[in-house]
Amino acid sequence: MTLYTVYRTTNRINGKYYIGYHETSVPNDAYLGSGLRLVGAVAKYGRSNFVKEVLFVFDTKQAMLDKERELITEEVLNDPQCYNLCEGGIGCDSKYRKLGGHNSQLLPSVQHRVRHVLHKLGTAACARIGHKPPPFTGQRHAQASIDKLSNAMKGRYTGQKNPQFGKRWIHCSNEEKMIPKLHILPRGWFPGRLVKSQAL
Repeated sequence: MTLYTVYRTTNRINGKYYIGYHETSVPNDAYLGSGLRLVGAVAKYGRSNFVKEVLFVFDTKQAMLDKERELITEEVLNDPQCYNLCEGGIGCDSKYRKLGGHNSQLLPSVQHRVRHVLHKLGTAACARIGHKPPPFTGQRHAQASIDKLSNAMKGRYTGQKNPQFGKRWIHCSNEEKMIPKLHILPRGWFPGRLVKSQAL
């Protein structure tokens, strides 16, 4: 029987927390959450330094989503102790898809960023935090394959053919995106990409 849960995962070291929903047959399973900041924090501090508390258990998915929406408000997102990136009730990735999908220049795909973080962590680190590494993690292409791909791509995305043509990177807190070069910076945003140490 599938149960619909809303949980809170807390970092024992610094008290930071993550609120999420999870469909499972065992409410108190080992799942901690898959938010980008949370995944990075678990990799940094170790899985043993996090504890999950099941706050609510529902019989329907809609009731679960409604409760998460009620708990994760804009005020909660502004709390520096909160790992969440989006308001509750739909999930960041679904919200980004509605804004234009994975290829949208409006906001990056959170799921893509999570996979990127897991890939950077490597197979051993993924195993420690309870996540399956993405395909090809820890492997490298042969030099002949790299050269072949490089030659095939030369001149393909230059000038206006480049998706980044006429755009620039900007960042705010733990988020980054691209905007047209002539657009004014939104309040609270800064030019350039995030420093790697800030991204997690």
